[in-house]
Order: sequence, then C-alpha cells, then structure tokens
Amino acid sequence: MIVLVLAVKKKEIIDGIKTSITGAKTSLNDDKDTMRDISSQIEEALCKTA
Repeated sequence: MIVLVLAVKKKEIIDGIKTSITGAKTSLNDDKDTMRDISSQIEEALCKTA
C-alpha cells in the first residue's frame, strides 16, 4: 500500500512540474508578444517625431 501511495505522489509531483514548465513557456511567449508590441510602438513614435 505504501509503495502505491508513493507512486501516486511521485506522479502528482511530475505532473506539477510539467504544468509549471508549460506555464513558464506560455508566459515567455506572452512576454515576446508584449516586447513586439512595445518595439512597434517605439518605432511608430520615432517615425512620427522624425
């Protein structure tokens, strides 16, 4: 019984880590989009002032 409980706990931990990694990738992609938006806004502002 104890071995089964440990196996379930281990699987939960691994699933948790996978979820964290997936979440981190998602937020990295969001950051990239944000950086693109900011850089395009800067370019627009520079074009207007030039």
